[in-house]
Amino acid sequence: MSCCGNKRAAYAQQQSANNTRRTTNTPGSAATSVNQGPPPAPPKMWADLRFECIDNTALSVIGPVTGKRYQWTGKGAVQVVDYRDAGGLRPHLHSLKRLK
Repeated sequence: MSCCGNKRAAYAQQQSANNTRRTTNTPGSAATSVNQGPPPAPPKMWADLRFECIDNTALSVIGPVTGKRYQWTGKGAVQVVDYRDAGGLRPHLHSLKRLK
């Protein structure tokens, strides 16, 4: 009488090897692009915006698109903000005023 246990073990080992090969980072794979850092920001189409701090507190915001840090040291401080990041300032508009 033959035993199929060895065939099952060989099949399981082969499937495990195949799965390992599929998840290995290869050039052009999604896993490789994740390791290369964030994707580049889209090209600029409009002019940057200026915002003035109208509060007596310091404020620091990281732009959601460019990743740039914008800092206001207190009342009257002006910072030029990339227009692509301006949407990320919405939660702080009570402390900022857009300048023309």
